Amino acid sequence: MGQKSWSLVFVVLVGIISSVGLSADARRFRLCHNYVLISARGTRETAGPSLGFTDMIRLTLAKAPGGIEYDVRYPAKRDYTQLTTLIGVADIRRRIEQGLVLCPKQQYALLGYSQGATATLAALREMRGSEAERAIGAVVLLGNPYQVPGQLSTVDELGGSSTRNRTGALLKLAPSIGLSDEWDASGKVLSICYGGDPVCSGVGLDTQGKEHVFYGFSFAVQYMGAKFLIDRLEGYRPYVPSKAEERARVIAQVALAKKLKEMERKKDRAEREQKDQGLGPPVGDMAALPLKEEAQTV
Repeated sequence: MGQKSWSLVFVVLVGIISSVGLSADARRFRLCHNYVLISARGTRETAGPSLGFTDMIRLTLAKAPGGIEYDVRYPAKRDYTQLTTLIGVADIRRRIEQGLVLCPKQQYALLGYSQGATATLAALREMRGSEAERAIGAVVLLGNPYQVPGQLSTVDELGGSSTRNRTGALLKLAPSIGLSDEWDASGKVLSICYGGDPVCSGVGLDTQGKEHVFYGFSFAVQYMGAKFLIDRLEGYRPYVPSKAEERARVIAQVALAKKLKEMERKKDRAEREQKDQGLGPPVGDMAALPLKEEAQTV
């Protein structure tokens, strides 16, 4: 399909979506908010909130006051023609562009899981250089099939870089959909690729595989995404943990310190025993020594 044909389809879709449910949206968004979370669900998920973002959205709305969440209206069907994705792109653009007319200071965060990540990326491309693009304060992608290898915005489920150099399963089919270098360098994007997820790792398109659906069940993923959103939607003010979260952190630190101390005692005892027997230092326990470094990063 040529560029003009795609443009025509997009214009028609915008018209259709704008004419359906506009009054309901107008009632829901009649008040301005500090920010709007726009969530695009994955392939075959039922209409409504995506399982991939449930706790992330809940935590963000609870910690960053003045926000609201909107679920992108699109079929989310398995469709290699990308027509279902284009419906999602049109809805994302409509929500931001119409929102800015009523509330020009309102911020937006785009959340996309699986096919929803594709719709989010395509929307970013369509809005390039516009007021709508400038209103976007954060983007979170999960299981991105168009993951570009080597981008610093990509992390694994623990915030590490083990999946950073993986290529999304669909990137070679349409490289232009991948996250741009400008967005990658902006500090506004968090793209999480779970270790073993075939979709963002380029292995295949098994959207029902366990690694591809782990995102919504991982507290680490949900907390990491919420913290990222909160920090950016609150004007880059540092995230301050609640008293309960701080207590949990202190308890974890104390437990780790006790464990390290016990390991040190065992090591010293083993060394004394080896010395009494006229042998060298025990080799096996030396692997525990780097844990001292880890204790400083908890």
